[in-house]
Amino acid sequence: MPVNGWQGSSAPSSRDWPDIPFISLEELFSEQGPELVLSLLTPDLSSSERRLEMERSAMRFISALTMESIINHISVLNPQRILKEIEDVLNYLTNTLSLKPSRQVTLRFLIHCCCMVERIVINRKPLQMALENRLDLDARAFSVIKSSFLPIEEAYAIRLSDAEYFYIYELLYS
Repeated sequence: MPVNGWQGSSAPSSRDWPDIPFISLEELFSEQGPELVLSLLTPDLSSSERRLEMERSAMRFISALTMESIINHISVLNPQRILKEIEDVLNYLTNTLSLKPSRQVTLRFLIHCCCMVERIVINRKPLQMALENRLDLDARAFSVIKSSFLPIEEAYAIRLSDAEYFYIYELLYS
């Protein structure tokens, strides 16, 4: 007896729905997978609109993933608040320094910085380590990174060390 129009245990195939293209799992989880799905769901969007929507979706995904990660590591601070503040810092840095960090770098930055602020708030001291003189360090970028964290330092009554700033610089520029 047919169930929902299907005979026996056979699953629907692309022959059953000829207008719907087949997307393999490999394609779906590839770098182009989300864009492929978005192009099928919203064919009326231009490529620039689709790219913008992809970036928005990626940032929402990264934000949700970061929130899930930091909730398990942050016990004193409000995770939603610190994440929003660190996202603001990252947006400022990417705009001011014309950076285009990968999703992986964005995720690392957000998780590291949220946990860094929590660690400094609890321990009352930032990371201390000897820094070698870096001739290839972009002094302007380093200065922008330092100034971008001033609102965080003021809001949480903390001070970041040059070692912390250097680590953030390395994270963004390597």
